[in-house]
Amino acid sequence: MRMPTRRQAVVTASLHAGAGAECIAWDASSCSIISGGASGDISVLDLRTLAVIGRLPRAHIGRIACMALDPGARALATGGQDGAVKLWSFPSLRPAGGIEKVHPSKSFLGHKLSTGVMLTEGVTGIAFGEDALYSTGADGRVVALERQW
Repeated sequence: MRMPTRRQAVVTASLHAGAGAECIAWDASSCSIISGGASGDISVLDLRTLAVIGRLPRAHIGRIACMALDPGARALATGGQDGAVKLWSFPSLRPAGGIEKVHPSKSFLGHKLSTGVMLTEGVTGIAFGEDALYSTGADGRVVALERQW
C-alpha cells in the first residue's frame, strides 16, 4: 500500500501540544503515521480521516528521538533521550517491554575555565532485524536486543 493520494500539496495536523514532533513511522496497513514528540508522547494519525486515533502521553522521560514499526505492524519500538528502548503493542500502544538506560544520557553544563553546553542524549536510532531489535546511541555503541515478542 502506498501513501494516500490527495490533491492537497500539504496536510498538517497538530499532534504534540506545546512541543514538536521529533520522529515518525508509517503503517501501511492502517494508513497511519505514528509520531514521537519532544515531550515524550506518542500520537497516531489516520491519514484517511486526518483524525488522531491513538495517543500515549509520557511514553518516555524527555523527547522521543527515534521509532520503528516491526514489519508485521504488531510492535512499535521507541528510543528516547532518557536512554530507554521501549516496546509497545500496536495499534493499542500498550507497554510490551523495554530496557531502561540502554544508552545512558550524559551532560556537561560548563566549567570554570570553559563555557558552553554539551549534551549526549540517549538513543539516536532504532531498527527491527529478523531476530533482534537494534539501537544506536550517543554513547557510540550499537546494541542488539534479543527479540522476545
